[in-house]
Amino acid sequence: MTGAALDLWLYDVLVAHVVERRTGKFQLRYTEAALDRWPLGRPLLSVSMPLTPSTHPPRVVGPFLEGLLPEGEARVLLEEEYEVRRGDVVGLLAEIGRDCAGAVVAVPAGQLPPARTETIDPLHSGELARLVRALPERPLGDDAQVRISLAGQQGKLVLTRTPDGAWARPLGGTPSTHILKPADQRYPGAAANEVLCLRLARELGLTDVDSQLLEIDGIPLVVVERYDRQIRASGVERLHQEDTCQALAVNVGPRGAGKYEAGGGPSFAGVARLLDVHNGDPDQTGTLAEVATFTVAIGNADAHGKNLSLLLPDNDPLRLAPLYDLMSTVQYPTVAGPRGSVAVSTELAMFVNDTRDIDAVDVGKLEAEVTRWHFADDGDERIHGLLDRFDQALDDAAVGVVDVSDRLVEQLRGRAARLRRGATAGE
Repeated sequence: MTGAALDLWLYDVLVAHVVERRTGKFQLRYTEAALDRWPLGRPLLSVSMPLTPSTHPPRVVGPFLEGLLPEGEARVLLEEEYEVRRGDVVGLLAEIGRDCAGAVVAVPAGQLPPARTETIDPLHSGELARLVRALPERPLGDDAQVRISLAGQQGKLVLTRTPDGAWARPLGGTPSTHILKPADQRYPGAAANEVLCLRLARELGLTDVDSQLLEIDGIPLVVVERYDRQIRASGVERLHQEDTCQALAVNVGPRGAGKYEAGGGPSFAGVARLLDVHNGDPDQTGTLAEVATFTVAIGNADAHGKNLSLLLPDNDPLRLAPLYDLMSTVQYPTVAGPRGSVAVSTELAMFVNDTRDIDAVDVGKLEAEVTRWHFADDGDERIHGLLDRFDQALDDAAVGVVDVSDRLVEQLRGRAARLRRGATAGE
């Protein structure tokens, strides 16, 4: 509805007001409190909306707000659950925006955010299994007490882990600490695939999130520690972040096509420019060179703009966020569809030197991609260094990953070996 308004809080400060002037057309203005606390020009809520006394227009506000919400069928189910009009961004955030990705807390205009308490509802094993089974109808486990918003199309539980290792639902806006995601049953071994790739990224220094496999009621799940939360003596602290679609004000669209470079979404070069302008440390673009190399080496054609994010610390320059949502997609040439098997695309979500097929990339193309950024002086060294460390990191990552197939491990090893000798990644 037009005229709807939303307040956005960050680090216990009311930082911005959002107003919907026309249906789907949002404007954002920072508050005096935000202007007093942070320097002008700082990428506060988003790189696309630096701190300024002027009003930010719909072309940048819309993608940022949409990026706080789930996608696809998960969003439709939440709109139905809270009786929100289809596509009503402000209305849905007013209902579930108490615990978003990053440090943003969204509430209806004029309301205070939930008090900073650690209010949780401990779960017994039977209750956890019930929540997992109910995910097709309740994509985030939301109800009147649990108001959580997290981007993505896949149903997932967003929970808090207690010091003794038990699971609990975070109530009343209490920050969550972990994501529990059922494996997509269309892809055999998908949970072990994702955990192996996450652990491999951790061994290579590209993420610091902890991940594990869990089976509940016969359903395999990936358990991932949230990198945008820190557990301190005083409680769980939110860390602000945004995905690169939000940072570049990319309209993802209802079917998600905009998160891919082929659909107008982020490119590696575009992300490199963001890092150069807003950080300036060549180490960051060097890390991005490693990310591109890792993406090709594991065969993850779905590493799109919503799966690559930036951390926006309170008092430090932005930097690349730890990697997350990783999988070797090339392990699945086809997937079962309603009308038979369908080929799984090998088109890169972010191209490498204009090469679109992930299996057609070689080291020369990776080097050429990084060279045209003009910001990563040691790009070639970072590419070759990651490939040189790959095999040992893979061996270390595979230890303890239950149900991981030897075939997957050897296929990853083979891709890295082909890249090292100058061949294309695919066989």
